[in-house]
Amino acid sequence: MQIKQSPYEVLGIKSDSAFSEVKKKYIELVKEFSPENNPDKFMQIREAYEVIANPDLLKGCSFHNSGGRLMTTPLRFSLPCS
Repeated sequence: MQIKQSPYEVLGIKSDSAFSEVKKKYIELVKEFSPENNPDKFMQIREAYEVIANPDLLKGCSFHNSGGRLMTTPLRFSLPCS
């Protein structure tokens, strides 16, 4: 079973959050889940932030969680955006 999760859900913020709030939450989570201690969670957080930081990636994309990683085509994955 695939769990659908938006980049906003990964970061634990509302979809209408200001970018300054997104960045603040991202920094907070990166400090909590460092790549050395929690590489999978760190990668998921980083990818979610990349998608939110580039609004063009959000248009028409569907997201799902695969093994703790956010998956979406524009970042280099196999699911097509439609």
